[in-house]
Amino acid sequence: MRFLFNLHPGVDVTVSIKGELASRGPIKVLRGGSVIGFVAGYKIVVEGAVHGKVKSHESVEVHSMGLVKGDVTANSLTVDEGGVLQGLCRIGVDDVRETDMSNKSGGETKPAVENSSSWFWQRRK
Repeated sequence: MRFLFNLHPGVDVTVSIKGELASRGPIKVLRGGSVIGFVAGYKIVVEGAVHGKVKSHESVEVHSMGLVKGDVTANSLTVDEGGVLQGLCRIGVDDVRETDMSNKSGGETKPAVENSSSWFWQRRK
């Protein structure tokens, strides 16, 4: 079973999270933090590690100690010297929309919290 974390207005990740993470605001995966799963947000900054697909309305930044192992979709991408990105990139997409922010890998998603907002997600079969 996977869990969905839908956070407002943004989040700094300092621990390990296994699940799908979404925010209307910025998501920062700080050094020592990691996400195993799909990540979607307005702006995503990676100083720790992300193992999964990443989709952003604005930008994805992978800093010098950052690691992304997964496909990235965003309007802009920055990878600092020392940063690692292993995956396919779809960059400069003008029409990255909320409806395009779903994880198309399949499987069922359960909200991590009852009454969690689902503006960002579509239930998948």
